[in-house]
Amino acid sequence: GRNEPGDGNDGGVNILQSPVIKLAGKFPNDPLRIPPFFSNLEDLFDQFRVPEDQQATILQMLTIDHVRELISRLPGDFKRNYILLKGAILDEFKINATMLRDSFNKARKLPSESYATFANRLHNILLYYLDSRNIGRDFDRLVQLICADKMKELLPRDITDFVVEKELHE
Repeated sequence: GRNEPGDGNDGGVNILQSPVIKLAGKFPNDPLRIPPFFSNLEDLFDQFRVPEDQQATILQMLTIDHVRELISRLPGDFKRNYILLKGAILDEFKINATMLRDSFNKARKLPSESYATFANRLHNILLYYLDSRNIGRDFDRLVQLICADKMKELLPRDITDFVVEKELHE
């Protein structure tokens, strides 16, 4: 078929009319909801074939005040590049493998959530942690990661701090 205005295929779409803005929802306040927010947003970018040069602008439109303040301090190339902008936001909220692993290990069922909801939340945190470690569907890498994490638990504190610091800069 031919490209319809506003379908994301014509490159000249009015960004304010993008269905992605309506479907993505507002940027979350809870740091643990940020990875699923980005995952959903990227799926929507793919689904509606949003051009790369519009993705950072759409992300900025969805953010909350705290994130807008961060964005205002970033260099111009970060504001125009979705990948750089996303990385800066994840850094600001300290969303990294260590945080995700700790969140998974410390997770407790909230009184307001059902066991099914809690199981889903645990599942998602674990998937984002594995994704942050580039595990994919590789069972051997998963086993190596679990063993490495267990080893880190058993190391003296100063060595653990050194290893974690190295991981943060990988």
